[in-house]
This record gives sequence, C-alpha cells and structure tokens, in this order.
Amino acid sequence: GPFRTYSSNNIEKLNQELKELDLDIVNLQLPFFPFDSGITKVKFPCPVVGTLHQSFSGHSLYDFFLRGYYQIYTKKAIGSCDRLICVSNAVKETIKTDKPVDVVYNGIDTKLFTPGKKKGDFILFVGRLLFEKGVHHLLRAHKKLKKYQEIELRVIGTGPLSFAVKPMGASYLGRVHRYTLIENYQSAKLGAFPSVLSLIHISEPTR
Repeated sequence: GPFRTYSSNNIEKLNQELKELDLDIVNLQLPFFPFDSGITKVKFPCPVVGTLHQSFSGHSLYDFFLRGYYQIYTKKAIGSCDRLICVSNAVKETIKTDKPVDVVYNGIDTKLFTPGKKKGDFILFVGRLLFEKGVHHLLRAHKKLKKYQEIELRVIGTGPLSFAVKPMGASYLGRVHRYTLIENYQSAKLGAFPSVLSLIHISEPTR
C-alpha cells in the first residue's frame, strides 16, 4: 500500500489517499523501521492500533543502535496510536504510556504445527540469534553438556550471533523453509527457550 512508497516528499499524497479510503481501523506494526518518526505526520481518518513486536536488551552493538532508534523514533509512533497491542508481557513491560495496552501473543497454525511421533536425538533452538534470546547461554551449556553426553544442538534462525554457532559446536541450519521448520519441531527431543530480559522504558512523547 501507500506506506511502501512513503517519503517526506509524498506525505500529502499519502494523506489524501488515506482520506479517500473507507477505513475502519489502521494497524501499525512497530517498530516501523525506518519510518516511525514520519508516522506523526500522517493524518489517519480512523482509530489507530499499534502492534509492538520487539524490545531490546542493549547488550550488543547491534542492540545498542536499535535501542537508540527505538527510544528516539518508535515512541513518536506510539504517540500516534489510540491503543497498543504487545506480543508478550515482556514487551509490554518495556513501554511506559497512558494509552490502553493489550497483550496478544503471536498465533500459530495448529493444522501445520502438530506433534510428531518420531523423536530424534537433538536439542532445538529456533529464533533470532540475539543476546536477548539467550542463545549464547545455550551454546555454552551445550558445550559443557557434550563432556558428559554426545547430543546435537540444532540452531535455526539468523542474527548477529550466527557467527558463533558453528565454532561452539552446534549444527547451524540458518533460515529454512517452513516445512523444514515443522519437521525439526516434530522430531526434536527437546526445545530450548533460553531468553533473557533487560527492561528499558519507552515513554510516550510529551505533547
């Protein structure tokens, strides 16, 4: 839609297009990189709900820059919303706002993702390879575990810590097709979720 061609030069055109559309509600997926600051210039003709997907730990250089972007720009986009949805309670704890906030977890297609009968002999991690996901803790724990029992750690996902997966002795699959993902979920002996949380508060901008 119009947001895919957003720039400061065509904001008036975008506002006119929105005005002509018969919209009941607008849902913003946040952070809306790199256009969060421009959202305040958009004249929405209907209520706006923002869905906040991410919090940042600030533990790495990558997170540090994203955290700065989040603090400076995304909070402006939050100010343009009438209501907020956070994908977890952990994300909800990272924002400070007077606006109504609901927690709605990401959905899953249970017709595709169903339990498997045959289990393999591996531990599975799936997710962004960031410090906040705790994958570095999992890699260290697996290295210690291998001294007592030979078991595979299989890692699916991409991110700043992808360079460390193979050197630490884990099997790295990177980004995979969803049916490969389903197959790994079904056959894993154990799923690992070592996420860690470091809270940062994002205040609503003063008007």
